[in-house]
Amino acid sequence: MPLFSFTARDNDGKKTSGTLEADSKEGAMKILTEKNLIVTKVTPLKIKKQNPLSFLGVGQMKIKGEELLLFTQELASMLSAGINMRRALDIISADVDNPDLKQIVFELLTGIGEGKPLSELFKKYPEVFSKLYVSMVEAGETSGKLPDILLRLATYIENAENLKKKVQGAFYYPVIVLVLSLFITAFIFIFGIPRIKSIYDQLGGDLPVFTKVFIDLSTFISQNLFFIVPLLILLVIALTYISKTEQFKYFMDNFKLKNKLLGPIFQRLAIARFSRTLSALYTSGVPLLQAMEIVSTSMGNIIMEKAVRTSIKKLAEGETLADPLRDTNVFTQMAISMLSAGEEAGTLGTMLDKLADFYETQVELSIRALSDLIEPLIMVFIGIIIGVLILVLALPFMQLSTVLH
Repeated sequence: MPLFSFTARDNDGKKTSGTLEADSKEGAMKILTEKNLIVTKVTPLKIKKQNPLSFLGVGQMKIKGEELLLFTQELASMLSAGINMRRALDIISADVDNPDLKQIVFELLTGIGEGKPLSELFKKYPEVFSKLYVSMVEAGETSGKLPDILLRLATYIENAENLKKKVQGAFYYPVIVLVLSLFITAFIFIFGIPRIKSIYDQLGGDLPVFTKVFIDLSTFISQNLFFIVPLLILLVIALTYISKTEQFKYFMDNFKLKNKLLGPIFQRLAIARFSRTLSALYTSGVPLLQAMEIVSTSMGNIIMEKAVRTSIKKLAEGETLADPLRDTNVFTQMAISMLSAGEEAGTLGTMLDKLADFYETQVELSIRALSDLIEPLIMVFIGIIIGVLILVLALPFMQLSTVLH
């Protein structure tokens, strides 16, 4: 049955909005009128078809982590308050601003109206709802504790988003400074240095060797700009393609873990993600083997993923969780010890949460220390660039008096 969105006012003049199913627009207005509502707007909801090129990243739905978090929190809160699923989604649809998320909510409303379970509907949007998300919702539906599971899921998403922001924030500043420095330097090379050359050509003086080198380089760039720009674009496209290959991902992930400066940070980050994800699934009632399968796809590091997959095989053969993870040599001794203690005491879920809290704190502290180290290095880098530019641009002017005489 078609779905319609509406806005209306009751007898007291209070505005209300939502969605309803009806045979036609006239039928929808009749249903609302019978409820003593003064209809101001009724619009048929058009369900978009999935883009056939979505597997290439074309037309994929764009939903931020904060928006998914808010959706999960609102749904959990309303279900906990005793509001039925259909009405809860109806209320959420009126407040959603993101058109892609609104589209999803409308399709959920249609599916719920047809009697389909929520977890099955979520599976249609793997780019939005991860395997972790779907599995936890499925576990909540099976156990009859969906509101509690959604609240736990919201907490997981919130922790993951906070950690991601802290990691990204540590690298944004140096990257922005580096890009701006390169743009300014390129601008001076292309437009500034040629003007100095033209001034000195008119005066007939000899330029310093240091300046001549940069003028020659600037001239080369200016004269070949129409070749250099397409070449750079092709280089970026090639690097983008290479970065998506398994070989490159393996090389980079291996480098991340073995790098002496950043390796400990990436290892702690991976362990924190492993612990938080496994805890969320395990405490929601997902069987350990199934939970480990899901975790292996969400580690964010191929080396760690292979380590988890290797441990799954041994876990299926009856071994404990800690022993096969110890054999992979990618988990810290402390993490293995805490997991082992949690298994022995029957408090694996609690221990996983503590482990995640500990390593998330360690990542935060490491990032803060790294930021304290990077900031002075950036200042030195900027100082070197400024110093070189001063030498290139100022040396000729320092010799200007000699030229004029």
